[in-house]
Amino acid sequence: MRPKSIVNFERIVILSILFGIVSSFLTREKMEAMTAGKPHLSSGATLAIQIVVILIYLLLIYFISRKGSPVAKWIYVVLCLLGLVGGVFTLPLLMKIGTLPLIIAIVQYVLAILSLWLLFRPDSKAWFSEGRTADPADLR
Repeated sequence: MRPKSIVNFERIVILSILFGIVSSFLTREKMEAMTAGKPHLSSGATLAIQIVVILIYLLLIYFISRKGSPVAKWIYVVLCLLGLVGGVFTLPLLMKIGTLPLIIAIVQYVLAILSLWLLFRPDSKAWFSEGRTADPADLR
């Protein structure tokens, strides 16, 4: 059975992804206007990048919360920390775009920090094979 911290981790990261999708829809027109004339930043390219990032996060969530993969955990930690550091530099841009996208981004940063904290809770450590034994059902 999955520990409570892992279940909450999964819910929080999915919630953060949903906030990101909402933010993308709210800021789409302004972002298109800001990137006009830059083909590598076109709305199609941006959408493709966002879809790939969401798929990567969903894959990581699966391996973390369903399989207890310590490798996926550390990949998530690194990506999350890089996102938080990058987020500091995008806050001024978000201030120009609008208050609601800025608030959504700040909520996402808080959720990211909370998700990281949940991965290092005592009940989570056991989930990541740190003292966890194999499930007999998996050996069949």
